[in-house]
Amino acid sequence: MNGEELRKIAEESHRIWFERWIKKNRENFENKLVIAAKQGYKYASIYYPVIKIESNLRNRLLDVNTKKYLKDEFNDIDVNIYEQDGLLGRIDRKIIIEFRF
Repeated sequence: MNGEELRKIAEESHRIWFERWIKKNRENFENKLVIAAKQGYKYASIYYPVIKIESNLRNRLLDVNTKKYLKDEFNDIDVNIYEQDGLLGRIDRKIIIEFRF
């Protein structure tokens, strides 16, 4: 087993995870985008408090493939995923998925 084989396994695993995850979350994301557009915004953000999510979800969300797959799902919408400290610093750190349209 070499590094290339391991990368392929990891990428396939991430793709399978993403397909299950987006199936559960797509409707929620679309609703937030519609609400934002109706309110006159050109973006919508989804927040995941780091303290409330397991490390596997954190790693999956911050993986570059998640951003790539989200861009594929929402064709002409710009997607950015990043981690940011809140007002209380690292205590309320969150992962933000930002959609710009």
